[in-house]
Amino acid sequence: MDEQNDVAGPVIARFPERAASIQRLFQQNREFQEMCLDYAETGRALIHWRALSSEEDRPAASPSCTEPEQVIEQYRVLLYELEVEILEALAKDVEDPDSAQV
Repeated sequence: MDEQNDVAGPVIARFPERAASIQRLFQQNREFQEMCLDYAETGRALIHWRALSSEEDRPAASPSCTEPEQVIEQYRVLLYELEVEILEALAKDVEDPDSAQV
């Protein structure tokens, strides 16, 4: 159960009104588990890069100054795309709950 909390927790935090559906689908569907894992890892990476971006000891004139901002944007886009996939999986599960058995 701890693994489920670690992996599905960020998804549940993002969509708390769908917590029961997320937990059920997580237990039944390997692909959904992988989506949740990707979401959790992407969220952690985004937090990491935001922290790097806000460090004051970064050289102001460094050519890589925009790199953290570009990486942050890429992770934000990826997080959004994963949210769309997760919502689609949840909607499909509502339409056909028997299809979740994977």
